[in-house]
Amino acid sequence: MERLIALATATRRGGAALFENGEPVALREIAPPETGGARLLSAARGCLEEAGLTWENLTAVAVALGPGSFTGIRVGLATALGLVESLGLKLFGVGSLDCVARGARGELREQEIVCATLPAGTGLYYAQLFRDGEPLGGCGLVPADELGARCPAVAYIGADLDFLKNLANRILHHPDWVSPVHLGTLAWERLERNEADDPARIRPLYVKRPAARPTLR
Repeated sequence: MERLIALATATRRGGAALFENGEPVALREIAPPETGGARLLSAARGCLEEAGLTWENLTAVAVALGPGSFTGIRVGLATALGLVESLGLKLFGVGSLDCVARGARGELREQEIVCATLPAGTGLYYAQLFRDGEPLGGCGLVPADELGARCPAVAYIGADLDFLKNLANRILHHPDWVSPVHLGTLAWERLERNEADDPARIRPLYVKRPAARPTLR
């Protein structure tokens, strides 16, 4: 039986989620300032203990690659790579905004172009366009007052986006952090397709100023 542990540390809150047969069976959330490596491993261990399992029962590990907190991304990726090296696990890196888009999947319409967002501080947002769960280009760092013009979409997904209500057909509210459950769900789909990442080639997704604007392919 395949089992996956998802590690989310790219945003202000995070945690670990254990998946078995494609379903989450245990969850531990971490609130700041407790998102360090030791606390993350403790959360993952708690998931395993709740399910009556050990590290050796795992098949794969998933990690949020960013964008988000520089330190949090590094902690998550270093922890995941350590588990890969010590346990021989398959590795799956997932973008933070992919997780946000996945969190709103049940509210999306077919072929609808949406903009997934996460707050980046000081009036900025990480933003990326999606259609049917697939990215339409890269993610960028966008000032709040330019979000509607630079990321034209039918719907916007994120927290505190009411300032866009006159520009968008719909605002889909989503917490301003990456859920390990959404992360694990996306990673499990790739596990089933045998699309693991190469640990030697995986890279964090840092989006810094100045960053390219999100664009359609």
